[in-house]
Amino acid sequence: MTRGPPIGNAPRRTEASSGILAGARAEAEWSPLREVMIHRPGIEMVFGLLQPYAFLYERAFSFTEAVREHRQLQAALEEEGVQVRTLQQLALETAERDPKFARKVRTQIPRIVRYTGPAQMVRRSQETLRQNLRQFDAETLFQILLLQPSIRLDRRAGFRGIAPQVALHTPLANLCYMRDQQALTRRGFILGRMAKPQRRLESWITGAVLRAARAPIVGEVNGPRHLRRGGLRVP
Repeated sequence: MTRGPPIGNAPRRTEASSGILAGARAEAEWSPLREVMIHRPGIEMVFGLLQPYAFLYERAFSFTEAVREHRQLQAALEEEGVQVRTLQQLALETAERDPKFARKVRTQIPRIVRYTGPAQMVRRSQETLRQNLRQFDAETLFQILLLQPSIRLDRRAGFRGIAPQVALHTPLANLCYMRDQQALTRRGFILGRMAKPQRRLESWITGAVLRAARAPIVGEVNGPRHLRRGGLRVP
């Protein structure tokens, strides 16, 4: 995402607060790449493959091959001296360092996790979730954001406990396309807004991470307008 001096002269940075966390900018599409944030495909992509068209895939493909190619891309970038950070790594580091960021993510969880079933069960489950949120570590919160689970509660004859059925609302199967959610300019990031509802939460996640990481944010696209960086050229 950050572009500047030629790759061979780019310093290698290791601190959690360095890299894209401050001073991020893009001079031009053709400027040498120094730093980049990626998201490695995970289980969310597998769910997308169950209905490729609905999840905006052109066709079905091999998940194993996709992950392998993604790792090869990361290795090639690192070999050229590009500092590569994963969105998940950055989110977890930021949550550990910044309690406000962790609280901001926790406030989203009750809006994402949906309970259905008998009213009393639903109310009790919602209250239990709110009570348990403080116990959820950053990894758990990140996975909930990725998968967006819903839980159907019911009782069955001859079964004393609650019979849960878990469904996933809209797993973020396209989050690995990290070029789309935001645009990077000479002054900093412009946070986009996806036109497709399947991808709408992606910009919230990347924007929340970048803000908490103190990356420069110079603008944000709000509804009803849309901006997807993948089709935009930065002069």
